[in-house]
Amino acid sequence: MTRDVLPLIRVSTLAPFSARVEAAGGDLDLLLEEHSISREAIAAPDEFAPAPAVYGFCERAAAVVGDPNLGVRIGLSQDMRSWPPLREAFAGSSSIVEFLTRFVHEIERFATSTRYALVINSPTCRLRQERSFTPQDKPAQVDAMGAGIIVNLLRTALGDRWLPAKLSVQLSDPQVVQVPELAGISFVQGDADGVEFSFPSSWLNCPLAPMPTPDTVPVQKSDTA
Repeated sequence: MTRDVLPLIRVSTLAPFSARVEAAGGDLDLLLEEHSISREAIAAPDEFAPAPAVYGFCERAAAVVGDPNLGVRIGLSQDMRSWPPLREAFAGSSSIVEFLTRFVHEIERFATSTRYALVINSPTCRLRQERSFTPQDKPAQVDAMGAGIIVNLLRTALGDRWLPAKLSVQLSDPQVVQVPELAGISFVQGDADGVEFSFPSSWLNCPLAPMPTPDTVPVQKSDTA
């Protein structure tokens, strides 16, 4: 991958972190100022900021809120219909492989800091997120949020076929994804260059379950078969 692309991320990505900081009584304006980000930029759909500033804000937000698992909680609670890459990938797909292929394509419009690739082998396939640069500091919260989003979309898309023990996730800090909703998933220590999800290739052929409505909670199985 070319690693000389200016790494940028849409600032609107920070909206759920900002909301949690304010809900916890934290000084959001000070936190934004520390990372040269404005409130107006968070509300603007087409505003971008350097990836290190976004990563730093998320790390500090978790510290201010006092929740080391903040990123993954945000990812798991993401309304898939409100995030364009997920919404558009769902809308045009009838199977898991169609959905993931569309998602890999759509996500590139939202950040120049990362690129996704779907690598299909037998019996396992990999969904790989690779950064266009190596962060100086561990992007633990952003990785955790991404893991929460991908886990949420996989278990939603698979419906009753979801088996957490069949999923392995490699990320920069497995200690910040310790929540009950992810029980059974194998989290492996990786590096700051990206996140990788490994799961059975057979999942790809499964029909895509309907996108949930706001009051629908995806079924989580504890079966380890």
